[in-house]
Amino acid sequence: SVIVMLKGFTELERVGDEAKKIAKIARRMIVDEADPVDVYRESFTRMVQRAEDSLTKALKALREQDSDLAVEVAEGDKLLDMEYKDALRAIHDGVTQRPSLLPVAAEAVLIIKAVERVGDHAKNIAKHVVYLVEGRDVRHVKSKRLAKELGKTPEE
Repeated sequence: SVIVMLKGFTELERVGDEAKKIAKIARRMIVDEADPVDVYRESFTRMVQRAEDSLTKALKALREQDSDLAVEVAEGDKLLDMEYKDALRAIHDGVTQRPSLLPVAAEAVLIIKAVERVGDHAKNIAKHVVYLVEGRDVRHVKSKRLAKELGKTPEE
């Protein structure tokens, strides 16, 4: 239990590192008055909401030792990954239409990658919860197969 908590703290520290990275890039973009957000606003907004939701649920799963919620978080990470790809496409399309966005597009990509990493850290916390509650190390089990591996999917 203590080891899982320590691992959770490490993941939270990494989330903090990603937040710091986002803040530095955002500050640079504000100072340079460079904001390509219109190009990927919808995808980015969905990504941030999904990452925040995943982290909140992962911490709740840890606090309540709820392996079902942890599995939900881990399996939900694929949705954040899809949002990340959508945001990348939106940035690409924006640069194609407005090449002047190219200098800030790289900054935008760094920001969305950091948000995607927050989701990865939430997934890692969730997998630590599964280990704590179920006694099974699932760090290397693909998230989409996690529920099935643990026998938590309804019979078909």
